[in-house]
Amino acid sequence: MRRTTRALAAMAFAVLPGMASANMLMLHAQGDPGDRELYFTNLMMADRTPMEAMLGTTSIREIEVFGLYENAAKPDWSVLKLQFECPVEPIPSSPKARRATGPAVAAPLRWRMGERSYQFTRDADNVPLPPTPWQSVSNPAYRKAGMLACNELLTQSAMQAAGGWQAMDPARLNAGLAPLGIGEVISVAQTTSIVNVGSFVWRDIWKAQKPGGARDRRLSDAEIASNRRELAAVAAKMETLDVQAQAFAQPIIDADRAEQEFLTIAKKVQAGRKVTELEGSMLMVWLGKPEALALARLGANPQVTEASGMRFISHSDQADTRSAVVSAASGRVLSQAGAYTACDVSFVTVPDSTGAWRVADIRIRSEGPAGGMCRSLLNTPAD
Repeated sequence: MRRTTRALAAMAFAVLPGMASANMLMLHAQGDPGDRELYFTNLMMADRTPMEAMLGTTSIREIEVFGLYENAAKPDWSVLKLQFECPVEPIPSSPKARRATGPAVAAPLRWRMGERSYQFTRDADNVPLPPTPWQSVSNPAYRKAGMLACNELLTQSAMQAAGGWQAMDPARLNAGLAPLGIGEVISVAQTTSIVNVGSFVWRDIWKAQKPGGARDRRLSDAEIASNRRELAAVAAKMETLDVQAQAFAQPIIDADRAEQEFLTIAKKVQAGRKVTELEGSMLMVWLGKPEALALARLGANPQVTEASGMRFISHSDQADTRSAVVSAASGRVLSQAGAYTACDVSFVTVPDSTGAWRVADIRIRSEGPAGGMCRSLLNTPAD
C-alpha cells in the first residue's frame, strides 16, 4: 500500500511540482501481487433519500467509486454506485438545510450497491451489477467512500481549501480530510476515466502483464483472411453506396449552387434600391420564375427591350371608371363614383448559369386604391 501510494503520488505531481491538476482521488489499495486492487473516486455524489424519508434522521447518500483489479479471475474494472445510510440532524422546518452529523458518527455504516453499477470484464463485456440489500460495511475501500459521502460538506470544504481539482495541494487536502479518519488519499493528475488510470497502474505501478481476454486472443491465419474478405466486402459496399449517394445528391447540390448564384445576380440587378411594399410582395411570388411565365402573365404584346445583359418586359394598363352626377341648374356635383387606376410594370430578367432567362427584379408604378391594377399580377399563370 505504501509503495502504491508513493507511485500514485508521483503520478499526481507529474504535471506541476508541488501542485497537480487532478480529476480523481485514490481512496484505497489492497492485496498482494497477483491479486491487487485499487479504488478511486471522482467525488460525484447524490442524495438518494426517498421523499417520504426527507424529514427523518437518516439520509441516503451515493458516491461513484471505480475499482481496478489485477486478478485475472476478477473484472478488468468496475463502476460502483455505492449508497450509504448517513445519520443527519433533522430540521423539520427546512429539510433542505439538514446536514450529516459528520465524523462523530459512531455506529457502523451500512451500504448497498445502487442502480447503474457495472463491471467491465477482460473480454470487453459490460456487465450490469444488480442492486444489493443493505448490509454492514466490511470492505475498507467502501468504508472510506462512505465517510466521504456522509460528510460531503467537509469533503467539499477540504477540496476548496486545497485548491480544487485544477490546482490540488495534496498536503492541505489530507489535512482537511483528517477528521474523517480515512488515511491518506492521493490526487491523480489529469485523469478523466478509470481506463486512463488503469493504463498507468499496469505499466508503472503493478509493473505486470495485464491478463488477456477473448479480445486479446491471437487470430488464426484463416480468421485473419476471413476478416480481410469481410472488410473488403464492406469497403466495396461503402464505395457503391457512396457512388449512389453522389448520384442522388449531386443534382440537388448543383441546383442549389445554381440557385444561390442566381440570387447573387438578382441582388446586383436590384442594386440596393428601395423596394415598395407591392414590389416586395410580387418579388416573393415572381423571383426566379422563368421569363416565359412573365410573358404569359402580361398577355398580348408586352414591350420587350434588352440592355446590359438584362431584358425588360414592360406592360402598361389603365382604366377610368369615374363618373359624376351634376345639377343642371347649379352645376354643382351632386355625387361621384368609380376610380382611376393605372399600372406600369417592368419585369427584369437575366440568364442563370444554364442560360435560362429568369425574373430578377420587378419595378412598378401604380395608381389607384390598394395598388391599383398591378395587384392582379400577384399570381403567376401556374397559380
